[in-house]
Amino acid sequence: MKKYDLVWNVANNNAKDLFKNGVKVKYLQNMWPIYSSNMNFNNPKIKKNKKIKITGNVGNMNATGNSIGLYILASEILPKLKELLEEGSFEFHLFGRGEPFPFLKKILNDPHIKIRGFVKDLDREIINSDIFLVANNSKRFKVGHTRFLHAWSLSSCVVAFQDSSLAMPEIKHEYNALLANDSNEICEYILKCINDKKLRSNLGKNGFKTLNKYFDPKIVTSKI
Repeated sequence: MKKYDLVWNVANNNAKDLFKNGVKVKYLQNMWPIYSSNMNFNNPKIKKNKKIKITGNVGNMNATGNSIGLYILASEILPKLKELLEEGSFEFHLFGRGEPFPFLKKILNDPHIKIRGFVKDLDREIINSDIFLVANNSKRFKVGHTRFLHAWSLSSCVVAFQDSSLAMPEIKHEYNALLANDSNEICEYILKCINDKKLRSNLGKNGFKTLNKYFDPKIVTSKI
């Protein structure tokens, strides 16, 4: 890659590593279509006795990042959340083509986890979710994900791991997402969002603002 005069990279952490190794590289934000206005899609008051719906995966079920994320979701986040919330009061909905690896299928076999596969109207599913969880990026494999942009385009309440901001520095804790250091903190933030409608609303609104400021196709292509 050193022979190129310029390389664009949509993951800031990877761009920095390549630059240290002599590649002429610059970080460039990814792109996502922008709606004409913020329609305040999401973050209604969570009704009493209503199951809390958490989007737990978006994308190919056997991709590397997703597989690691699903493992963390099932082995670390789910058991802790069961301690904090009443049994059967919440569900993780997993969306995406493909099948999880066999070893993951076993630990994902839980009544709190709904493997939905490919759905025709993913936007509607996300809008109807109370929280948008990104369980990826807690281990050594740390990459950028357009699912953050998708969630922000629908004013969703995002909870993720802190290291997601290494690849996408535009993700800011307590501004457009809640970023946790570990799975226990992820569960604490989920609980915090469940109990605070204003917090969910502010995170969603600021996510939409971030999308408009940095990831609008017109802005990104003008840089190129």
